[in-house]
Amino acid sequence: MTDLEALRERVREATGPDRDLDLALATALVPDVLVLRQRPDDSGADPYTYWEYTASLDAALGLVERMLPKVEMELHFNKPGRDWQTALIRSSPLTMQGGECETMPLAVLSALLSAIAQKVEG
Repeated sequence: MTDLEALRERVREATGPDRDLDLALATALVPDVLVLRQRPDDSGADPYTYWEYTASLDAALGLVERMLPKVEMELHFNKPGRDWQTALIRSSPLTMQGGECETMPLAVLSALLSAIAQKVEG
């Protein structure tokens, strides 16, 4: 399993906001948003991101725009009889990747990681 596949699986299994997952996403996709944050006991510093991709739909959509500019997105909230949110990314008329998760930011991130994997695989 590649790092991208493992990250996509973590997103799919998430049930809500997760700061560790935010850090993993930033590290893998946009390492320039990482900063060092001093530990409370002054024993050193750890990587940190202020972006809350798993909690904020705006942050998740901003990450899509940064990673895959000019793609079309469809967001389906609260489909009848289902607790899942669905996000679709269309990078061409014939290419669509989707994600279904418990929250819309997670669905967007799942669709993004699927679209990036499809693009890498070519």
